[in-house]
Amino acid sequence: MTEDFAERLRTLREGQGLTVQEMANRTGVPKRSLEKYMLRTEANTPGLDALVKLSKGLSISLHWLVFGGKSTGQNAGRLVRQSARAASLQAFQTILEEFQSQGSAIFSEGTILGLSPEEWAAEIGWDAGERAGAITSRGTSNDTLRIADITLEQGLASSRLRASLSDQNSPNPEFNLNEKSGG
Repeated sequence: MTEDFAERLRTLREGQGLTVQEMANRTGVPKRSLEKYMLRTEANTPGLDALVKLSKGLSISLHWLVFGGKSTGQNAGRLVRQSARAASLQAFQTILEEFQSQGSAIFSEGTILGLSPEEWAAEIGWDAGERAGAITSRGTSNDTLRIADITLEQGLASSRLRASLSDQNSPNPEFNLNEKSGG
């Protein structure tokens, strides 16, 4: 870990165009300690307090600082997928519920429920960001993201079943999600 950490810290310093002194000023970690953490051989390992100061002072993830980017990137992908799916599902459920109660009246001049496709996309994106923020505020780990994946998949399966049953009993036979267009 020590060599990888030292390399990440050097890369971060160089990438942000900082001197060791500027890095020390930003983080509150003494310059001499930073120099020891960034040695190419036999670098010192920082304690938790120093890691937290580095993370906050340099606006980087503590996880990335300690473990590197690979697992953080994997978790970020899972977080995006979960947030986007949940936000999209909510939007589509809203559309379907309104369609079932109002029929084709929800569609008008290129809009659905008064929103253009661009506005729907922005709404879904905003909601996904809020959901991602909520997940990360609770702390993310492989376990919490795995549990959220399972919960989301169960919710999706349940939603598909409800939609399928609803379509079969729909008072509006011209609208069926399971029907394929074309022909």
